[in-house]
Amino acid sequence: MILKTIKLLLLFVILIFFAIKVIPYITTQFDYTNFFTEIHSSFPVLYNGNTILDSNHIKADLSTINNGVSILNPFIAIAAAIVTGLAFFVQYTANQQLKNDSAKQQEERQFYEMLKIHRENVEKFDIVSAGVGAQYSRIIPDSNGITKLREIPAIQEYVHHHHKGQNAIRCMLHEFLFLYACFQSNEKIKNDSLQDQNFKKAYAVFFEGIERAFSAEDKSQDDYKNLKTVKDAIHSQNFNKLQKIEELSKFHQLEQSILFQGHRHILNAYYRNLFLIVKSVVKSNIFDKKEKEKYLKILRAQMPDEEQTLLFFNWKSGYGSAWEDKDNHFFTKWKMIHNIELKNFEYSEDGKLYKDENDLYKEFTNLKEADKKDLFEFVSRRNK
Repeated sequence: MILKTIKLLLLFVILIFFAIKVIPYITTQFDYTNFFTEIHSSFPVLYNGNTILDSNHIKADLSTINNGVSILNPFIAIAAAIVTGLAFFVQYTANQQLKNDSAKQQEERQFYEMLKIHRENVEKFDIVSAGVGAQYSRIIPDSNGITKLREIPAIQEYVHHHHKGQNAIRCMLHEFLFLYACFQSNEKIKNDSLQDQNFKKAYAVFFEGIERAFSAEDKSQDDYKNLKTVKDAIHSQNFNKLQKIEELSKFHQLEQSILFQGHRHILNAYYRNLFLIVKSVVKSNIFDKKEKEKYLKILRAQMPDEEQTLLFFNWKSGYGSAWEDKDNHFFTKWKMIHNIELKNFEYSEDGKLYKDENDLYKEFTNLKEADKKDLFEFVSRRNK
C-alpha cells in the first residue's frame, strides 16, 4: 500500500514538472505561426463554427493561453513542493516501518532462542533417588580354603532412579517444603518473624546444600545436626524414633531421596536466563503492551504451577529479590506467577505456608486492590 502511494506521488510530481517546465517551453519556443501557416496553406479555410481561423486568431489565442499558464506557475510550483515533501515523508515513514519491522523480527527471534534455552535448562534437571531393590545372600569362600563356603547376611541392593525435567521440578518443590516442615517442627514457633527466618534457612539449605548453607561455627548447632540425622534417615529409610520425619517423608513422597545436596549448579543458570527473558520483553521499546503480555504468556505456558511456585519461593527467600521490587513488577503487573496453586504450599498434612489468596496478597505491599482479582488464576477461576 505504501509503495503504491509512493509511485502515484512520484507520477504526480513528474506531471507537475512537465506542466511547469515543458509546457511553458513549448508555448514560448515553438513557432506556432509557421506551423499553422503550413496547415493553412494546405487547408485554406478552417472553421470553428462560423469563425475562420487565420494566423492572427492563432497568435491571439496562444497569447491568452501563455498568459494563463504564467499566472498558474506559482501555484503549480507550490503544489509540486508540497507533493515532493509528502513523497519524501511517505518514503521516510516507509523506511522507518521497515526498520521497525526488522527490529521486531530480531527481538522475536531472540525471544524464541532464549525460550529454547529455557526448555533445554529444564530438560537438564536431574534429581536422583535410591530406590529399594531386591535383597539377596551371597556364598563366599572361607578364608581357610575354597572347599568351605559360608553365607553372609542379606545385602540390600539400591537402584538409582532419575527424575528429569518437570518431574525434577516437582521433586525440588517437595524437597523444599519438606525442609521447611523440618524447621517448623518445633511447636514453639508461632510468630511470623520466626516462620520467615525458617523459610530463608530452609531455602538456603535447598539452594546451597547443607554443607555450604552452614558455616563452620553453625555446624555445631542443633539445626545442622538435626538435618544431618534427617538426611541419613531418609536415605536409609531407617527412622528409629523419628516418627514425624517418617510421616513427612511419606507426605512428600521422598522415597530414599538423596537430599540437601543443593541445586545452585542447575538453578543459577536457569533463573538468570528466565529473568533475562522477562526483562528483555518488559523493557522492550519495540513491543507494545499487548505484545509483551502475549510473549510472557507464551513463556508462562512452558512453566507448570510447581515451577512458578519455586520461582515465587526464589523471590521470597531473597535470592531472587529483583523479580518484584521498586524497579520491577514481574509478578504483580506482568503475572509471572499467575498459575500457582494453593496446594503447592502444603508442607504437612495440617500445615500450609498460605491458607488463601489473602495471605499471598500480603507479600506484595504495593499491590493495588483492582489488580488482586487477576493476579492468580485460581482466584479468577473461582470467581467465574
